[in-house]
Amino acid sequence: VGGRLQSAVPAGALVARLGGDEFAVLLAKGADGPREAERIIALLGRPFLLHGHVITIGASVGIATAPADGCEAEELIRA
Repeated sequence: VGGRLQSAVPAGALVARLGGDEFAVLLAKGADGPREAERIIALLGRPFLLHGHVITIGASVGIATAPADGCEAEELIRA
């Protein structure tokens, strides 16, 4: 999932695993967050083969922007 997520984001974006099945994506200022979220959801929703099994997953996305939703990492993650 992490590899697929990394391939879904634009160059220069940062993908981080927060724990378990939670990831964060940091986009550059001016990036179109909702459009990128749609791309991520679509790409993660495509079936993939893992050890001979077809796996399908889904994703939910929340978007927070600085400074409107906070300036500190903790504030943005909460938002």
